[in-house]
Amino acid sequence: MTFEIFFKEQAREDTAETYEWYNSQKEGLGDRFLAELNLTIKQIGVNPHIFQVRRKNIRLGLLKRFP
Repeated sequence: MTFEIFFKEQAREDTAETYEWYNSQKEGLGDRFLAELNLTIKQIGVNPHIFQVRRKNIRLGLLKRFP
């Protein structure tokens, strides 16, 4: 079973801004950021219970290589 994941518009904007910032630091780094983000999103969708609960229905999935 795969769970549905929702993103607020602010999260989309933050992701685009972060992508641009990483690319400005080093060519291709933004792409690596997006790849790791997408992997974490997939993990959340497949098994959200492996991530820490931060609020009532919100879990936190941190990226390993990108703060």
